[in-house]
Amino acid sequence: LGMVAMARGRWAEQFRSDFLETLDRAPDRAEFVFQGHLCLAEVSVYALGSADTLPMVEELMAVAERRGNLAGQALAHLLSGAPARCTGRLAEARAEYARALALYEEMGYDAGQALALIRLAGVAVADGRPEEALALLERAGPLAERSELAPHHRVQVFEWRVAAAPTPESRLSVVEEAERTLVRAHVCGPCSIGFCVASAIACADSGEVAKAHKCLNEAERLAGMWRGGPWLAATWEARAHLRLAEGNSGQAGALLQEAANLFAESGRPLDAARCLAAVAAPV
Repeated sequence: LGMVAMARGRWAEQFRSDFLETLDRAPDRAEFVFQGHLCLAEVSVYALGSADTLPMVEELMAVAERRGNLAGQALAHLLSGAPARCTGRLAEARAEYARALALYEEMGYDAGQALALIRLAGVAVADGRPEEALALLERAGPLAERSELAPHHRVQVFEWRVAAAPTPESRLSVVEEAERTLVRAHVCGPCSIGFCVASAIACADSGEVAKAHKCLNEAERLAGMWRGGPWLAATWEARAHLRLAEGNSGQAGALLQEAANLFAESGRPLDAARCLAAVAAPV
């Protein structure tokens, strides 16, 4: 239902309706209903931007707090962290994800703990603290594997392990480990887009051009679920790395500039700055 609503441009409306109806009619089952929204909610909030989603998230948080529903509060904190992280308010994002983690720990909910730890790792990467990110992912991995949402979360653990790895060689090593692991498991498409982008960049930077093309093609297919926005910008950034690996620095620079522009239009200043820094970097 969420995918259909997304295709019709009505995901936020559908999610809001499901959230409120669950708290009204089945609050004791909220954990199970909300887990069905976790992956699509996260990637959709990233794609739609804070201006479109923050009022809704604030409303849902207020309702969950009034009802004293921990599952609703935890999910709202996760969703509040996403626009903060995307717009560069990293301290705020870290606080929101930490609150979600504490609530999920209180509930004993492995899938929620795994996702909160993954999101904290993403903040650590954005804040230039890769060693902290890797430590968080070490905690998240076992929780993700034993949770009912393993097809969604294990690929995100690999995504941020790639991003946090210190060298092109180590990033490629993580991609190869992920390929061996994920080939034996079902993986959620929407949850895979970040991993596909990170893998395309890692493979391109390591000279694995054919493998980079394969990863990028999958990333572009998944990005087509949303109309433009930051996921499209992310694929352009990855294509720039591929063009650079192919020796076309001029086209790489143009793609990075376009990615930076689209990231900026989508309210992603840190991503835009990264692309602009890459344009200015010596080849």
